[in-house]
Amino acid sequence: PGVEVIDPLAWAMNEYLPTVLAPGLTQEAAFKDDVIVKDIFRNVVRLAKECDLVVSNLPTASMGSAVEVWEAKNSNRYVLTISPLR
Repeated sequence: PGVEVIDPLAWAMNEYLPTVLAPGLTQEAAFKDDVIVKDIFRNVVRLAKECDLVVSNLPTASMGSAVEVWEAKNSNRYVLTISPLR
């Protein structure tokens, strides 16, 4: 109750991309556009800093996820990681 789950990829695909896709630009092409990718990354990191709890699935090392976790921790958010890494 009272919980909102934010999936960064779903957020990018469903909320962000529809607002920036130029006519004829596919989602695949958008993910190759450095300006769009940088803006998505900034927004996902911002979301991590604002959440009460961040759950990060890390099946392999990920610099993007590491930044999200780092920023969430620096913002005094709870962080749980799921990972086979040691």
